[in-house]
Amino acid sequence: MPGKIGKKRKKLDEEIAESKDLTVGRMLKGARENLKLSLEAISTELHIEPRFLQALEEDNLEVFSAPVFTKGYLRQYGKRLGLRESDLLVQYYRQAKDNEFSMVPLASQSIRVGGRARSIEGWKLALGVLFLFVIIGFVIWSFYLPQESDQVVISSVSGEVGRSAFAVGNFELLSVLETKSFDG
Repeated sequence: MPGKIGKKRKKLDEEIAESKDLTVGRMLKGARENLKLSLEAISTELHIEPRFLQALEEDNLEVFSAPVFTKGYLRQYGKRLGLRESDLLVQYYRQAKDNEFSMVPLASQSIRVGGRARSIEGWKLALGVLFLFVIIGFVIWSFYLPQESDQVVISSVSGEVGRSAFAVGNFELLSVLETKSFDG
């Protein structure tokens, strides 16, 4: 098998030397077809989604969120096909310079959660609302907590002043501080 890849590499090297218009996608697709491999087989082997491999072959590099992902997939795919990394990257940089690929900002991308796409902005909003509810709940809870200043002083009913009842939680504690009568 290594001899077969070596011969195909020489053939591809000759094509690269002959044609300056050869793109990264054509290089990858040509090498894959020469090896008679399907996108699905390579996708399974490399653990890269078929849509990314297809995007590389079609020179649709805008699909990738950042150049680092593009170059990583390009290196991995090229290595599997027996292509020289340097040839692929030189051609990639030529194409990137010529086309000025626009990269999608991360904030507008979506995340897949449970089979559905969710916006990153939506998650930020949901977390903000949840945080706000937690703060409001804490403030309300703190107002209903019994505090030391909430002690109730009950005056004596029998005409004597100075008896105090302090409510502590659900229990009442009676204490007599001093006894004075109204008679003087």
